This record gives sequence, C-alpha cells and structure tokens, in this order.
Amino acid sequence: MTDTRTPHILVVDDEQFIRDLLSDFFTKSDCLVVTAQDGESGIAQCRSGRFDVALIDLKMPDRTGTDVLAEVRA
Repeated sequence: MTDTRTPHILVVDDEQFIRDLLSDFFTKSDCLVVTAQDGESGIAQCRSGRFDVALIDLKMPDRTGTDVLAEVRA
C-alpha cells in the first residue's frame, strides 16, 4: 500500500521570484505549497500548519534561515 497523501511544502524566501519559481515547480508536481516572505511569516506558517518539507532561505533581512529553523524546531 502506498501513501497517497499530498506533500505539504513551505517555502520561506525574501525574494518573490524564488518563492514563485519553487511554488510553481512543486505545484506542478502535485504538492501543496505555502509561501512566506520573511522569517517571521515562515514561523507563523509553521505554527498554523503542518509541513513535510520546509525550504528556507539562509539570508533574509529579519532572520537567518538557521534562526527560523531553530524556532520551528523548538
């Protein structure tokens, strides 16, 4: 028996182009994609939903990707 649940992906990046590119790619692969434009928004999305994968930019104006990951894991 295979798992047919739709993968949920969070994309956190301060660049709109990158968010759109990744969102388009994964949406075409039948994934549910949620985007966030900064670290704080990414953390808020993680608190309000459940994701299988998070793609997080390392350098953002408000927080680093490492900071976001630490907050999400806590």
